[in-house]
Amino acid sequence: MKKNGSVVGFGANGSGQLGNGTTSSVEPLPVDVLGLGNLIAVAAGWNHSLALRADGTVWAGRRPRGRRRGDRRGEPQPRG
Repeated sequence: MKKNGSVVGFGANGSGQLGNGTTSSVEPLPVDVLGLGNLIAVAAGWNHSLALRADGTVWAGRRPRGRRRGDRRGEPQPRG
């Protein structure tokens, strides 16, 4: 997480867990997470990542259990 509240990620991304809009297998260099700012905390696991905005909303990039029509895998989505 950067001082300005934005976030970057790198590493495994085959499930879209980096939230950069792709499902490339690996991102070796830091990439910007799309559509997120004003963050106060981030966390990550094996197939997911989470971000907490200052307004209290939680956003997630994760591996879906089954891809559904309209599923935007690889992009952060609000959870709540």
